[in-house]
Amino acid sequence: MSVSTIGVIGAGVMGSGIAQVAAIKGIDVILLDVNETAVKTGIDAVESRLNRVVTKGNMTVPQKEAAVRRIKGTTGYASAEDIDKGMKLGCKGPLALADMIGLDVPLAVMQILHDEFGDSKYRPCPLLKELVAAGHLGRKSGRGVFSYQKN
Repeated sequence: MSVSTIGVIGAGVMGSGIAQVAAIKGIDVILLDVNETAVKTGIDAVESRLNRVVTKGNMTVPQKEAAVRRIKGTTGYASAEDIDKGMKLGCKGPLALADMIGLDVPLAVMQILHDEFGDSKYRPCPLLKELVAAGHLGRKSGRGVFSYQKN
């Protein structure tokens, strides 16, 4: 399944960050917030962060401009019922989400946190290590916590 457009509700730090990552990866983003000021602030924050990436030499100006162009802002209000329904339809459980991003990613994050802080609460679980070692990385490999083999 290929994703070409996503919607992000909330243009704050988290929402604009999600929009930024998606836009860099070539995905069009519809960024929604309660008013034009909030939407503009979110898009401006993305542009500011990407300017720093360009300054560090990790992205070209045309790449930055293309990413910013992929983000379209809009405003809108939804009822509590609409928001709840959207969350039920659009959100994944934590294991399906881990499969979607690749099991190697949360494993690497947990290993770094464990190494840096030395706190056992960040220790990756043995099953996660086993799955990654076996090449079961999630959707990108066809198998992770769940199987994604085509019949």
